[in-house]
Amino acid sequence: MRTATRRATHSGALICGAFVATIAVLAPSSSRGEPVAVRNSEGLAHGFFILQTPEGTTLAAGDLIQNSSGTRVTTQLILRFKDGSRHEETTVYTQRTTFRLVSSHVVQSGPAFKTLKESTIDVRSGQVTVRYTDDDGREVMSQEHPELPADLANGMTMVLLKNISPSTPKTTVLMLGFTPKPQLVQLEISPVGEEPFSIAGAWRKAIHYVVKVHVLA
Repeated sequence: MRTATRRATHSGALICGAFVATIAVLAPSSSRGEPVAVRNSEGLAHGFFILQTPEGTTLAAGDLIQNSSGTRVTTQLILRFKDGSRHEETTVYTQRTTFRLVSSHVVQSGPAFKTLKESTIDVRSGQVTVRYTDDDGREVMSQEHPELPADLANGMTMVLLKNISPSTPKTTVLMLGFTPKPQLVQLEISPVGEEPFSIAGAWRKAIHYVVKVHVLA
């Protein structure tokens, strides 16, 4: 699935936040992620997103609004699907020497999603809350306290891509996925070259990243 996002400068080159994520579930892994160092501090921003299939068909479009106060950053991403579905994601993180997740809140609704779902990650308390609708249409809520690594990347993928050097062959970070049970997964991020894109008729180049997902044992 291809995601076209806001643009940002990176090491003197213009990078488009576009990447291809290989969402195949690969062999379980016991490896852990790596904290990503802050190379480009985040501030106020308004980004525009397009969610597309590999063939270029647009599935959804939306906005990302970002605010910062000191080292604390809050982002809100809203994706609106053509079938009326909606994805809302609010992420809070800090940016000192490395990026650290504080909280993540995601709400999904509509026919694009198998179940109505809401998830909340509170790193400080270690609590993860999930609300979803089961196969019988009943609402279910669960609260767990799984191991939450300090370098969780939920809601921060675009920010981390801006801070990874294109010369680094592979970077791994951790995320908490929901099936709806919380499951720790590892993202393996690799640059595969440059890709052209245009803005107002002017052609630029973007770094093309591939993201592979590994379920952790």
